[in-house]
Amino acid sequence: MGTHIMHLAREPYEAVLEGRKRVEVRLYDEKRKRVRLGDMVIFRPLEGDGEVCVRVTGLLRFRSFKELFEVVSGQVLISGELPVDEKVRRMRKYYTVEEEERHGVLGIAFEVVECGKV
Repeated sequence: MGTHIMHLAREPYEAVLEGRKRVEVRLYDEKRKRVRLGDMVIFRPLEGDGEVCVRVTGLLRFRSFKELFEVVSGQVLISGELPVDEKVRRMRKYYTVEEEERHGVLGIAFEVVECGKV
């Protein structure tokens, strides 16, 4: 079982803490290819202190953000019930079209756990 550290902007970090976000969306790059079911992810905010630990319960691979957002329920994402095109537009703050096409995308489903008790 592995442990991975991922950083989040304040709003998604708070959403994980509050249980409003249960899927993290990332590129399926070399770093994310190492994530396995049962692994622990430690989310840390980009600004400020704190951390929240989660256990990976699902790995959802797609070719594009659009495909992922068409399948994954809005209730588990911070972007909620926004239109799919708006969700994709928001991902462009983090990833380019070229990166998305090169790597594909990954939805990391998780449950919050007490740090150190995965």
